[in-house]
Amino acid sequence: MELRTLRYYLAAAEEIVELADRLEEAFIARNADVSGVISIGATEAVGSRMFAKLIKQFSDKYPLVQFHLFNEMADYIKERMDKGLIDVGLLLEPIDTSKYDFIRLSQKETWGVLMREDHPLAEREWIIPDGIIEYTT
Repeated sequence: MELRTLRYYLAAAEEIVELADRLEEAFIARNADVSGVISIGATEAVGSRMFAKLIKQFSDKYPLVQFHLFNEMADYIKERMDKGLIDVGLLLEPIDTSKYDFIRLSQKETWGVLMREDHPLAEREWIIPDGIIEYTT
């Protein structure tokens, strides 16, 4: 059997075990109190401050609920959602949302560039994406 096929079967087996574990957790968690695990996949920095506050507020109200957070690329998050391994995905647009229920967050992302003090860009007051192309490798 070739290595690529073995990797496919290993990935499929890991997904089956994860789904079985989540099902077992759901049966154990069935009681009068709100409990369980919410799996969330997010790309880098997507609403991280706002999201942390929401999780804190939810946890204060429902202390028996646990969160599993996954930080991945958007394609991997969508793939895991399609397989039922993630309950919620937080992604940066543009992204195809045609087969998902979604809500746009009002928060806008702010990005920055880190550099040494002696870098030519450090003298600028602001930088646009095209302004760093010549410095990327």
